[in-house]
Amino acid sequence: MRIPFAGRELLRIEEFLLVAGAALFLGTAMTSTSPALVSAALAATVLVFLILKTPEVGILAVIVLTSTFFDSEVNVGFSLGFGHIYLTDILLFVLLGWIGVRWLMDRERKLVRTPLDIPLLAFVGIASLSTAIAIFRSSLTIQQSLGEVRCIVNYLFFFAVTNLIRSEKQVKNAVTGLLALAALVAVAMIVQYTLGPSARVLPGRVETLWTEGTSYAGVTRIIPPGYSLIFVAFVVLSVSLAQGASERLKPRFFIPWLLTGLGVVLTFKRHLWAAALVLFLLILYLGRKIALNKIIRWALATLAVLVLSVFVGISITGSKGTSFLSSSVSRLLSLTSLETYASPNSSLRWRDFEYALAVPQIKAHPVLGLGLGAHYRPFIPHRDHPGFDGRGFIHNSHLWLMVKTGLLGYAAMAGLMALFFYRGFRGWKRLPAGPSRTVVLGFTLACAGMLLGSLVEPMLIEWHWTALIAVMMGLNEVVLESSGVQGGPLA
Repeated sequence: MRIPFAGRELLRIEEFLLVAGAALFLGTAMTSTSPALVSAALAATVLVFLILKTPEVGILAVIVLTSTFFDSEVNVGFSLGFGHIYLTDILLFVLLGWIGVRWLMDRERKLVRTPLDIPLLAFVGIASLSTAIAIFRSSLTIQQSLGEVRCIVNYLFFFAVTNLIRSEKQVKNAVTGLLALAALVAVAMIVQYTLGPSARVLPGRVETLWTEGTSYAGVTRIIPPGYSLIFVAFVVLSVSLAQGASERLKPRFFIPWLLTGLGVVLTFKRHLWAAALVLFLLILYLGRKIALNKIIRWALATLAVLVLSVFVGISITGSKGTSFLSSSVSRLLSLTSLETYASPNSSLRWRDFEYALAVPQIKAHPVLGLGLGAHYRPFIPHRDHPGFDGRGFIHNSHLWLMVKTGLLGYAAMAGLMALFFYRGFRGWKRLPAGPSRTVVLGFTLACAGMLLGSLVEPMLIEWHWTALIAVMMGLNEVVLESSGVQGGPLA
């Protein structure tokens, strides 16, 4: 069953009102402000009109700003006195406002409801309440809270997806757009690796690789904001190739898979590597539902391609290729080293002080926590410095949420995740082989990998993850709900 997007007559009325309002605004602006501002307003009006006509463009625009090439500081905004409002905030307001406007103009149109609505709203509501109480008690300032509040509010993009992306074409456009953006980020990472850390073309971390005290000259570690999208795309494309194992490999899937896979490697994030390995084994296990023998053949073919790629790369790059391979193997094997988990100086254990200082705060504020943006520890020399104030930062997402939103907020997030995984792992196998199954299983597995990695990185609250998580959850619900968990809009 397909879900209609909107009536044609209603769209014409809304378009007329939108254009009339924009014309009135521009006419007034021309008499009172500079031509540059008028041009900016005109461009913004055209962008808003495009987003309202094609909501998936707005969703992809948010991902571009949060999970591709841009740091949060690059997000365009202007001051409101007590803080700043940014382009991503405006996009959220426009998309959610559009849902309200459509409902007011057509009361027969019902708001889309999903099983994830209540736990998601509960989490955002509890986090907001905790923060408001902390501000009221003067233990937290508005300016101090805004950064983390913005990250949490990004989860509301879920409702923009479920209410505005309703057709087969829209879902396809959104998924294709995400994969294309991931491939572009991967290409940029490869270019950055070729140039080395001395010539930065990407934001984020671009540095010489260190592994447990050992430096690897000539090996560049690259962690742009878009590494989150690359990991998600790699998992989705892996599922797609696994499901189509009996078919001839299509370059439009295989090439982006290789690019995003290399992008995951270039981050040198061991928890992402471990998550990818676990998910690969899980795909093999789930392959019982989609012809295990085909999956095994695909896995062997994949291994052969990777080995061949390594030898070709080494033959072309010489010592650089050898250094890249040896550093990658060394970093991967460090996951099996006892010293990684036992030595207080290892990159895993040095952060133990965070946990030691966070747990007492959870005990002292168990219900609602300290509020988003709050400091849970004092300034510590050699841990904090002018370029990094980690008084509010915890590497573990779960502890971060417990400290900032209390056990109540964490329980809401845990319930949201549990329900999402239940619906994803239960629903994918009821879908026919094809893109619908790829979307649901791929996004479900990607979120599972994210949750595993969140034990050592605060992915559940990071700027370049939260909007992406919301979009993945929303697209899964669109596919499952519109299919009745029997067929899918992409099937």
